[in-house]
Amino acid sequence: MVFTEAVLKAGLHLDPPENRRVPTVVLASTLAFLAAVHLFFLGWNLGYTVSTDLLLGGIAVWTVAIVATRSPSRTTSAPSDSER
Repeated sequence: MVFTEAVLKAGLHLDPPENRRVPTVVLASTLAFLAAVHLFFLGWNLGYTVSTDLLLGGIAVWTVAIVATRSPSRTTSAPSDSER
């Protein structure tokens, strides 16, 4: 997880997003997602009955958090005849 955090921080440093909250949400949600996956497999390996629905719910929340923080899209269109 430390390596993942370092890679994410390096990527966000090399190509910083316009929205200041994106790095925080991406780092927090990705590390929380990895922690949930680790806990899932830890419980499974210890012999507990672990719900895969809970893991899939976490994946859905992670996906929504990542998609919801995307930067505003820029639309570029060809100049109109009056602008030429």
